[in-house]
Amino acid sequence: MTLCWPSGVSARAKPRIWASTTPFSYSFVGTGVDYVTETDPGQGDVDIYVDGQFKQTVSTYLDPSQGHNKPQQVVYSISDLPNGSHTIRAVKKSGQFMLLDKLNIR
Repeated sequence: MTLCWPSGVSARAKPRIWASTTPFSYSFVGTGVDYVTETDPGQGDVDIYVDGQFKQTVSTYLDPSQGHNKPQQVVYSISDLPNGSHTIRAVKKSGQFMLLDKLNIR
């Protein structure tokens, strides 16, 4: 499994896996994956790709009237992939930043 970070970014530098304005990608072996993140007023839309194919745009925006943030939200899930090697990629479309709390691999 490989998590691709931009140069100069350490996974151990923050309590969450990813907090950035740049894309992330993760290679895994399995049949599905969940993208789990915090929703927040500073976040926006994220394009999700699996195995190089665009799947959907998900919103990680949280209306300020609903609070400051909501951690551990599943914003994208895919199942029934053929058992084998796959890659998920997330690209920030809008908002100030993009977060990744975790990926649930099945």
